[in-house]
Amino acid sequence: MTVARKYIVLLLLAAIVAAAATFFFTRTSSAPPTTPAKPKTATLSAEELALLQDGDFIFRQGFGTFSELVGKTFGKEYGISHSGIVCKPDSAHIYIIHALSSTCSNIDGVQHCSLKRFLAESKPNTIIISRFRSTHNADISKRARTYLRQQIPFDHTFNFSDSTSLCCTELLWQILKDEFTTDIFEKEDSYTSFTPFIASKYVDVILDQHHALKE
Repeated sequence: MTVARKYIVLLLLAAIVAAAATFFFTRTSSAPPTTPAKPKTATLSAEELALLQDGDFIFRQGFGTFSELVGKTFGKEYGISHSGIVCKPDSAHIYIIHALSSTCSNIDGVQHCSLKRFLAESKPNTIIISRFRSTHNADISKRARTYLRQQIPFDHTFNFSDSTSLCCTELLWQILKDEFTTDIFEKEDSYTSFTPFIASKYVDVILDQHHALKE
């Protein structure tokens, strides 16, 4: 295991311990239970929805301790903590294929959800959409569906040399290698980084709510 992967695993373990401590404190607190306010979530306007194409990459900042840690460590510049692939078989149906750990999902590994659910699990104004520079991006969603059918598990060790398990950015990276023989990371020290999928010669940013909010 490389130093970078050891660092990542230690960070994730720290996040799990922190989440467990928070849960224990909440359960043992003598204060009467209160109903938390429902958090605001991400939305896409009709104009933004129209921008989506089959095979696009979608990014978000999620809720919770784990997402906060990932965002601050690997997606700080963009305010994001997770990625997925847009599947749009027709204009009326859009869903997302992504890879999640069982620590934050009922399924461990590659899975799918509706766009509505993906947005409901995203903080407001954090959605970014990018598009690989190719005229065959439908092949990206097609390959993602293949991994979905294969029920590829989540890569808890972040070992990018083994495609038998995949984390969220590893899913995108592996598909580009499979379909276009493109290694978008180029350098191992960029593994798990969101930057190559947003700011590189291989992609165009179609929508950036995070930076648009600052302008």
